[in-house]
Amino acid sequence: MDRPFQQRWCCQVALTWTAPSSNGGAAITDYQVEYAVAGQTPSFTIFSHTASTAASITVTGFTNGTAYVFRVSAINSVGTGSSSSNSSSVTPAAAATVPGAPTIVTATAGNGQVALTWTAPSSDGGASITDYKVEVAQYNPAGPSNFSTFSHSASTSTSITVTGLTNGTAYIFRVSAINSVGTGSSSSNSSSVTPAAAATVPGAPTAVTGTSGNGQVALTWTAP
Repeated sequence: MDRPFQQRWCCQVALTWTAPSSNGGAAITDYQVEYAVAGQTPSFTIFSHTASTAASITVTGFTNGTAYVFRVSAINSVGTGSSSSNSSSVTPAAAATVPGAPTIVTATAGNGQVALTWTAPSSDGGASITDYKVEVAQYNPAGPSNFSTFSHSASTSTSITVTGLTNGTAYIFRVSAINSVGTGSSSSNSSSVTPAAAATVPGAPTAVTGTSGNGQVALTWTAP
């Protein structure tokens, strides 16, 4: 029998194997599945289960963070055959969850845009972060704001420039991390920030008039 294949989940391991090339002349009626803590073999324990001829099983009741190895033997009406080679070691782990919340660091106004930076969450939930959801809303000091998602290409960068904003309008922002499980909690709202056109030199004054006097001229004009 080949070495079993395994996948890990929280407190359990899913095993699959290939049936032996010979059933010994009598139909296989069950498989004996054994496990041991890696490095402590041959102290194997039989996993109790309902008899089955399926070439797969989920072995439960393990300790997360401890490595285990497995072996499988076929059973027929005569008895239990030779066991497979030991599987490679596998370590059950808690199931992945969504990431924690990022923290917004800066929100810097520009011309019709705001440059955001944030720190990644302290926990990725056990699965790598693949993107961030960035949301924007007009600032409403009276109460909750209606956020909309800013569309952008997926990125693990912790900064982005949110464009398409209206100069002179105050906005707030929030960010959520995404992994293969889903979207985590959003950051706290940023402080409000108001995009504005970049400053330039002033325009020209108008209506310049001069009134003559004794050795002098009094000037007046209209500000630009």
